[in-house]
Amino acid sequence: SGLAIIRADIQGPAGRAVVRAAVDTGSTYTTVDSDILESVGAIPAPGAGVLRMRTANGISFAQRVSLIRFAALGKEVLDYPVISITIQTDL
Repeated sequence: SGLAIIRADIQGPAGRAVVRAAVDTGSTYTTVDSDILESVGAIPAPGAGVLRMRTANGISFAQRVSLIRFAALGKEVLDYPVISITIQTDL
């Protein structure tokens, strides 16, 4: 597995955003910061279950959210499921 920083274009019900994304080729899920998802209107559906995830920082709890569009590296995926997680930037 490897880690790369890329540019991604995401779209939710309330708009779109171009973000820097860390891509881990060994990861099972695509995670996006919950504040970014909220800014494009992509929020967990009422009653959406909580996922328990093992991360480098220990166990985290997150929710699955669907983006209208996710585009990166010349590829585009519609109705793309991602994991909404709070990313700490003060480390």
